[in-house]
Amino acid sequence: MIKLIKLAQELLNEMGNDAGPVDGILGPKTSTALNQIEGLPSSWNDKRKLIGFIQKACKEYGIDSGVVDGLWGSKTETASNALNDMIMNGRTKTHPYGNKSDGEIIDEAEDDDKEAFNEKQAFEKALKLVLRYEGGYVNDPSDPGGATNKGVTTAVYNAYRESKKLPLNDVRNISDREVEEIYYKRYWLKAKCDQMHPKLAVVHFDTAVNTGTKQSAKFLQRSVGAIDDGIIGPKTLDRINNYNEQKAINNYLKRRRNFYKMLANKRPKLEKFLKGWLKRVDHLEHIIQSF
Repeated sequence: MIKLIKLAQELLNEMGNDAGPVDGILGPKTSTALNQIEGLPSSWNDKRKLIGFIQKACKEYGIDSGVVDGLWGSKTETASNALNDMIMNGRTKTHPYGNKSDGEIIDEAEDDDKEAFNEKQAFEKALKLVLRYEGGYVNDPSDPGGATNKGVTTAVYNAYRESKKLPLNDVRNISDREVEEIYYKRYWLKAKCDQMHPKLAVVHFDTAVNTGTKQSAKFLQRSVGAIDDGIIGPKTLDRINNYNEQKAINNYLKRRRNFYKMLANKRPKLEKFLKGWLKRVDHLEHIIQSF
């Protein structure tokens, strides 16, 4: 049961439902997080909701767990073991490297002849990637971010203009200089990307833009075994910079993929974005190896 609870806590945290530390204890935070999952009857006790949640998660990952009834049986046990292996060991169905280990991925990615680049160059590369993904002006009613242009929301642009004591302007009219400054100050510096290994900084920056600086900080902290409080301070930075960069990247992207899948499962209106989100991560993973 401890392993099952840890798996549920890992998945719930990736969804943005705060289940507390991944400690294998079905405490108040984990119970509250389970209660937020759609489709689990309120009449079920915590243990049954836990099993029902795992059954739902298995189905989302293409693993047959039988009926979502919150009851533990041989089929659910087999499915949960497969899901645990998939989540905890990084072998997700969308991972372009299949079932290869972190070591194998690192060996393939290493290239000592590649020229290192500095922090400014890292930001320039990261911004170029982000702008490619974010595109131009979009105002999709289903997008919780609202109207955006080059990835900058109306709210963020208004806050930027107000900080400069400038009159508000339609986000459609944002200049390239404003875009660069917003991304550099609001995301690159705020997310502490300037204090990380270059490749990891690019991955973290893109995630911060797409999911927010706090959520991306938690992804990163969990990827290197730091306390996941969403605040990147000296202790987290020390942990990051003493951790194998490629392994951190592999762990990070795995968590980001899991987060998107669970988000789409939790909020059906966002499901239409899932393919694009996952494609973005796949492309980022491919591009980062050429740096």
